Amino acid sequence: MKLRGTLPDRLPAGALTGAGYDTAACHAFLDTPRGAGCMTGGCNVRRACPVSQTYARMPEQSAYHMRQFHR
Repeated sequence: MKLRGTLPDRLPAGALTGAGYDTAACHAFLDTPRGAGCMTGGCNVRRACPVSQTYARMPEQSAYHMRQFHR
């Protein structure tokens, strides 16, 4: 499976690796203008994931969960 787009377009470098998920880097990204799309439509990486695309989510639902994550 292949993600649509590249990870640098979707997540800050080093935030998601084979070693794990750096939530601090993700939160820092969400505080930038590039992170606005994640906050309004859901996580860019999740939306790009072919597996996740089989589980439709309403943008409003995703935005709610992003607000809960990024407090």
